[in-house]
Amino acid sequence: KNEQEGSVKIGCNPGYWLQSASGKYKVRVYNSDGALISTKEIENGKWEQETEKLKPLDILLYEFIAK
Repeated sequence: KNEQEGSVKIGCNPGYWLQSASGKYKVRVYNSDGALISTKEIENGKWEQETEKLKPLDILLYEFIAK
């Protein structure tokens, strides 16, 4: 098994599945304990981010909110 820490680059366009009249979104990131670890606002729907270093079996939850 390859069990080491690492980060992941992820991205999406939430406008494909979550309509926003203003084209703006709030993105909240929660860790595996359910604690809010960051909040970011994006415009025009395009979102890209690199995660913090994650340990094996760690997860992050991303919540997108249309504004």
